[in-house]
Amino acid sequence: MPVGRRITASVVALGLIQVNGGACAMGQPGVTTSNCRILGAEKLPAEIGGAKLLCDAIDAAAREHAPRAPFTVEVRVLSPSMLAAVVTLKDGRKLPEQKIAVSDSALKRRSLERFADAIALQVAGAVGS
Repeated sequence: MPVGRRITASVVALGLIQVNGGACAMGQPGVTTSNCRILGAEKLPAEIGGAKLLCDAIDAAAREHAPRAPFTVEVRVLSPSMLAAVVTLKDGRKLPEQKIAVSDSALKRRSLERFADAIALQVAGAVGS
């Protein structure tokens, strides 16, 4: 495998970038479920199943990793290949923004699942689950 291809594959495999802070994109159209809001859902690639699939993945990951930790999550679709999320815990604490980006294509279902797991693990770590 050429070096450039290995680097791209590594970036995609790692994919998850955590950064502190981040502003919420209020006022954009969104999809809301019990604890999940997707802003800019129209930018999601159609083949991944849409905003409901992303919220369902976050809910499933939360049930697995942080079942007793109520939270809300606001996910911003920055582009077809990049997402950002901010979690607010029940006590009002906001956790550091989570981001995922795919460098060589649009997001795929597996990318969404990894992102959902990262969000749920972040919640679990914050509440000591």
